[in-house]
Amino acid sequence: MAGGNFGEDMVIGILDTGIWPESESFQDKGMAPVPDRWRGACESGAEFNSSLCNRKLIGARSFSKALKQRGLNISTPDDYDSPRDFYGHGTHTSSTAAGSPVADANYFGYAKGTATGIAPKARLAMYKVLFYNDTYESAASDTLAGIDQAIADGVDLMSLSLGWKLWPHGYTIFNGAPWITTIGAGTIDRDYAADVSLGNGILNIRGKSVYPDDLLISQVPLYFGHGNRSKELCEDNAIDQKDAAGKIVFCDFSESGGIQSDEMERVGAAGAIFSTDSGIFLSPSDFYMPFVAVSPKDGDLVKDYIIKSENPVVDIKFQITVLGAKPAPMVAWFSSRGPSRRAPMILKPDILAPGVDILAAWAPTEELHQ
Repeated sequence: MAGGNFGEDMVIGILDTGIWPESESFQDKGMAPVPDRWRGACESGAEFNSSLCNRKLIGARSFSKALKQRGLNISTPDDYDSPRDFYGHGTHTSSTAAGSPVADANYFGYAKGTATGIAPKARLAMYKVLFYNDTYESAASDTLAGIDQAIADGVDLMSLSLGWKLWPHGYTIFNGAPWITTIGAGTIDRDYAADVSLGNGILNIRGKSVYPDDLLISQVPLYFGHGNRSKELCEDNAIDQKDAAGKIVFCDFSESGGIQSDEMERVGAAGAIFSTDSGIFLSPSDFYMPFVAVSPKDGDLVKDYIIKSENPVVDIKFQITVLGAKPAPMVAWFSSRGPSRRAPMILKPDILAPGVDILAAWAPTEELHQ
């Protein structure tokens, strides 16, 4: 932003799952000394030493007293009893908010460029209040303790990406108090895609995918279980392995994306084209095989081609980044809509901010593509 200071010396307190301090997004090159007004601390714990803080990450604490009083084990194979992040979400939100610029970044070939936070000159303080314990529980009192400590430490603002949808319809917003800023998650005009070519270029379709390998599928046979609705939907144990093994399977529109994916793995498919809306296949972990998601309208074209062709084949090219995608921004499928049922006269959310397919840091303990 011309004339802006990129959040210089603002202290952003993040209440989340922790942070992976070794990420390049948290390097402090070129940053001035920590402001004297800062009263926070960098606490040591499991796999986390206070020396990991710097002029970018100036504070790190964890709050799990209430969970421990319930008898829950915090140090598990899936988390740390410290500010260190295992799950990845806190690292991601922290770098989105205030990550230092990282050149030549990409997600397995997608979104190549410089990854930077919205306020790259701001400071970060992590308050870990969410733990990946056996029951996936969190405690409100631990979160409140984190809020109190952040205020005492002197943060300028707090970010709590802790909300969740009741359903993506009106009047589903939950965190709608008038004295907090409620932020909705939105898309940006960058999309990740795969190009699908049917036959010898008879029909070309652009679908969505973040399959991580630079794979070119060429003239691979297509399969569609036409005439049997369970097979058309790729339901659990519906498809005969001998019919689909080594082929690209087309699955008709269904809201059971996870079941369809499992079925592809079971039958030994070479990949799949799913007719779906944008809300079913969203996470990068959904694309652990060569999968492409297409709109129901384009899915009907694929289906029609397979049914009418004697030997249907397909080419698929992955790792395509689309800029200027429209419409954008749009409210993300997982972001609740306002207004609040309790106080409909107060318009919520207050603003919409980028929250989908953001190129930002992640904890290496959690593999996104698996």
